[in-house]
Amino acid sequence: MATGTCGDDCACRRAVLTAYRELTARYCSDRRALACCAMIYRCHHAAEDGQAAASKVRQWVDATTGRRLPARRRGAAGRAPVPQAAIGR
Repeated sequence: MATGTCGDDCACRRAVLTAYRELTARYCSDRRALACCAMIYRCHHAAEDGQAAASKVRQWVDATTGRRLPARRRGAAGRAPVPQAAIGR
């Protein structure tokens, strides 16, 4: 298993970008493809936390595609938003 930072010629970078292209071309939205690609990145770099992996993948995709992908939405104080169905229980 690879450790450390990933350079421009890293095998995991190529795997992540190929997976992103395949997923968005055929199967799913940008947001879901980014989540899947972050999981692929974490398989190569198990020491990375989820947010760092997602950020790295988003940077790679932005640089490769030339467009800015949506950032993950966060609620108050950095927590994930609470689904409306859960309010009032």
